[in-house]
Amino acid sequence: FVRLLAGQLQACYNTMVLSLARRLTASTRRVRSILPYHLRVWKSTTQLFSESKHTSKVPIGDFQAAFPEHLVLVQIGSFYEVLGSGVDRVASSTIPLRLSAGGIIGFPTEYLHNWLPLLDQEFGRIVLYDEHPDQKDKRGKRQRIPVRVISPGTRIPELPAESCNLVALSPGENGQIGLAEIDLISGLSTTAVVTLDTIIERIAFGNPDEILIPIDCVQSEPFYHRLHEGNSGWADLLRPFNHDIVTAVPRRWQGQLEEPLFPEDLNCSTEELNALAVLGRFLIRAYGRIPDTLQLLDPAKQATTLSMTRATRLSLELTSAKREIISGKVGTSLLKFLDATVTTVGRKELGQRIERPLMDRSAIEARYDALASCLENAPLVHQLQAEFNGLEDPRPKLGQAARSEGALAVALEQTAVVYKTLEKTLAVLTHYDMQGQPLTAWKTEAETLLKNVPKELMASFYDDDKLKDVEDRVLPGLYPLLDEKRSAYQVTRKALDKFIEALNAKIPARNTATVSEDSNGLYILINGTGAPEVRNKLKLKKRTGPSGGNRKGYVSAKLEILAQDLYAARGSMLSVQLQYFQFLFEQLQEALPHLNQTLSLLADVDVTCGLSLKTASHNFVRPKIVGEAVLNIENGRHPIIEARSSNMMTFQPNDCHLQPSGMHIITGPNMGGKSTYLRQVALSVIMAQMGCYVAADSMTFGVVDQIFTRIGADDSLGEGLSTFMVEIQDIKQVLEKGTSNSLVVLDEVGRGTSSKDGLSVAMSILKTLHDINRCRTVVVTHYHMIQELCHSWARTSVLHMKCELHGNEVIYDHKLHPGSSTESYGLEMAAAMFPAATIEFATKFRNGLEEYGYEELNEQGLPYLHALASTVPEPNEGR
Repeated sequence: FVRLLAGQLQACYNTMVLSLARRLTASTRRVRSILPYHLRVWKSTTQLFSESKHTSKVPIGDFQAAFPEHLVLVQIGSFYEVLGSGVDRVASSTIPLRLSAGGIIGFPTEYLHNWLPLLDQEFGRIVLYDEHPDQKDKRGKRQRIPVRVISPGTRIPELPAESCNLVALSPGENGQIGLAEIDLISGLSTTAVVTLDTIIERIAFGNPDEILIPIDCVQSEPFYHRLHEGNSGWADLLRPFNHDIVTAVPRRWQGQLEEPLFPEDLNCSTEELNALAVLGRFLIRAYGRIPDTLQLLDPAKQATTLSMTRATRLSLELTSAKREIISGKVGTSLLKFLDATVTTVGRKELGQRIERPLMDRSAIEARYDALASCLENAPLVHQLQAEFNGLEDPRPKLGQAARSEGALAVALEQTAVVYKTLEKTLAVLTHYDMQGQPLTAWKTEAETLLKNVPKELMASFYDDDKLKDVEDRVLPGLYPLLDEKRSAYQVTRKALDKFIEALNAKIPARNTATVSEDSNGLYILINGTGAPEVRNKLKLKKRTGPSGGNRKGYVSAKLEILAQDLYAARGSMLSVQLQYFQFLFEQLQEALPHLNQTLSLLADVDVTCGLSLKTASHNFVRPKIVGEAVLNIENGRHPIIEARSSNMMTFQPNDCHLQPSGMHIITGPNMGGKSTYLRQVALSVIMAQMGCYVAADSMTFGVVDQIFTRIGADDSLGEGLSTFMVEIQDIKQVLEKGTSNSLVVLDEVGRGTSSKDGLSVAMSILKTLHDINRCRTVVVTHYHMIQELCHSWARTSVLHMKCELHGNEVIYDHKLHPGSSTESYGLEMAAAMFPAATIEFATKFRNGLEEYGYEELNEQGLPYLHALASTVPEPNEGR
């Protein structure tokens, strides 16, 4: 209890021990419970409520109508009561809340922090109504007002969350849509103008937890049933997203706020300002105010990044990997493979670099230069990462600080650690004398940031955890009143130590007396033989609870007096310490932009150091950027698959030589490595433009503005879309948006329909990409006729993957060769898996097609295949 008291500070004492708390001094009211979070507490706290016979007298309709899709919790005295349809929803869920005899469900208000995570996990949307002490109705009863509306994008500060991203949309004229997004953890907000064609990619770009759409709708219906009604057809494009994260808000929210969120001189369009207004009003509804951490990035200063469709991000497994079919395990994403960071902010920055590769050549080269400097100074890298190890992002805790005293203390300590880490980073960079090297920019920025660090915050906390008491967290000499309270508390601690010494002096040497503490107070334990006689001699009495039950340990009259003095001094000290924390927090709120800049610098250092370790261990090389739209890769490798390769099976590298507007058309056997080649080409471009070295012997390229991929067979049964239709939708974006600076990677285009139609569609797509869009294109196909038809095109290379057939076994070399291939060896691959009778029939059928014609069967062909299909297998051939 002593160790965890100040760190927890989450809930009041259990009602079953309030009688003990009242006997202590008034300052103990600040002491918060540390009762464990497990089922025993749930049962003990809900039993009081479930045995209640009264029924709810709260007008349900008034609360439920305003939030029809939320679980409504209303404060009734010292309890939170579930109202409306939420009663049945909770009763039918797995949450261990009991339905009372009066038909109500609830829990004590002091255990809100225990129940909220469970309710959020089950329902996702919760609204809290609290009694307002100053607002009363005509009968003199306190009115209840919504104090907190929790939704998927506003889970902090009450609930833990690694991300908390909100996106607001505002449709304007001429098909333009304003977009405003905010990361509530960092407070950073950005805006953009999108169209119907780009809305999906731009929303996915921010990886939102909740999407706000202003739309007139009937409040009583679930939102996803209203997405397609009336004038909301533009919202149909939200196909890739789960409707649970889409929230309808009133269309009138698009009007300007009385007090603008940001300075009006920012370069924002009307649509962007309307989206910001939607975002602001939603935050006011959720929190009752605009968060103090809000900071808008000027749209004019936002970096231009490479554009990728959501399908591209998924198929290339950039930040999340698909489950492997054979092993059943989740694969390795590019983020997971490259991640050698040691901080949470570093890992987040690495993910953003992968999702948002740069297009500015000078910015990319600057990252290359920093990476090269780290490669030349390996001791520097190891020392920097040693200083960063264990660094936490304080912003999630800062978001909780206004509601939790424990989170306030932890957030301030974590922030102090951030600034001290910045100080140590500068010392390391200075020690290695980075004059004339790119890392000098880090040193200069660190020096600038340290000049504006809140000095009181950095000087307030101990550097070594072993030197500080968990309760007494602040260094002495900073706040005289706190020093005075600390001294008084130390006097009571010493008095308790003397009491323990005196106690041990009165008992035989074979026994020892100790004083321990739990959530119910101090108690004495006597160890050794003859303990009962010793306790009787010392006149110790057994501890009892309010209901008369026994508790662990014994007490004496003097110990009870010492406990009262100790708790009074402790409460007084913690009260003053809390005042000092609030003073530091007010200073820190004004310096939040400075904290964001500091964390951004540390994340940049951490990511670069981590990438240098990966580069050194996997023999990556520095790409060369040129002004011409070429893509030349010598002995390129798929970095993730190469890392998995064992000594028995080394990875086979391959070249890629695309001239401006060039095209590669590749055929070859199944499992020959064609799809791996497609992915490694796209991944090489992404790694190069995120500022990372690449898995190759050399790479020269012109900056790519967009990457389009179509790899794998996907359908959308929920929307009635077949594999072929989903492919057509994805290809449509390529044909409409692709430029001569784009990279297009297509795998087996034209599948999912008849061979005749598929070949026609594939040829038309390739012809458009080659002649009109003039993209750099790599295509894999099993339509061997395409290579025959396209080999004479300008800027086009016909390539194939080779393999050899030894009996029924296919031996691959996974090497790309010039020229075309006429076989896919699909039947030979199936022979290793299918029954012999199945393969025998397939062989005969293929021989018939080869002899009598495939596309158009001659006169003998059709009867032959009819006869073959009508044959009856031998009895032993059945399964």
